Amino acid sequence: VLEEGGVTAEENEMAQINVSGSTSSFINGIVYTGSGTANISENTLLALSSPVTTAIMVQPGTGNSNVTVFKNTVTGTGTSVGTGIAALAGSGASVQLTVIDNAISAWQTGLLTPSSAGGSLTLNLKNNTITGNGTGVVNNSGTPVDATCNWWGNASGPSGAGPGTGDPVPDGDVGEVVVTSFADSSVISLYLDGDNVADQLIQVFHAPGLAII
Repeated sequence: VLEEGGVTAEENEMAQINVSGSTSSFINGIVYTGSGTANISENTLLALSSPVTTAIMVQPGTGNSNVTVFKNTVTGTGTSVGTGIAALAGSGASVQLTVIDNAISAWQTGLLTPSSAGGSLTLNLKNNTITGNGTGVVNNSGTPVDATCNWWGNASGPSGAGPGTGDPVPDGDVGEVVVTSFADSSVISLYLDGDNVADQLIQVFHAPGLAII
């Protein structure tokens, strides 16, 4: 559990953990509850199993938080249990959450924003691979989630409320999930990382006859 701002959880591995017992038995892999800036990156969470399982939970209760969840691999045990990434802002919290370049697979729900707890949550979900889940994204927060420019397992985009046949986004969510087919995505983010240069993010915007780098 990360309870303070200015923290980084990086390059950790949690795998093959099973908790059995009552229906309320749970496993939470990485949990952030602080305020301030936090970076959760390049972690591997694999085959965590209990009646209630969440691989990465972002749940500040108070203050202003800017949280980045980047390049993690979160893999569940199947489509009948668990959540890959969940986000909730407590009644005294304002949370800016960026979920980018993660691989989220084999969960009942790939990404979940529960019903609002009274705080403010802004979620930007980009360039993730969301495949093999019972449901790709569930948004019950009442605030739209920008989930464009992700890979849903098919170039046509997500199924359900989406335009395609990939991981489903359900109809009738309390909050809107804005999606596109992968082929129609208008922003591509490329990461350059290496030993001799600083990590860089390059966004390429595309329109017919136009490319701006």
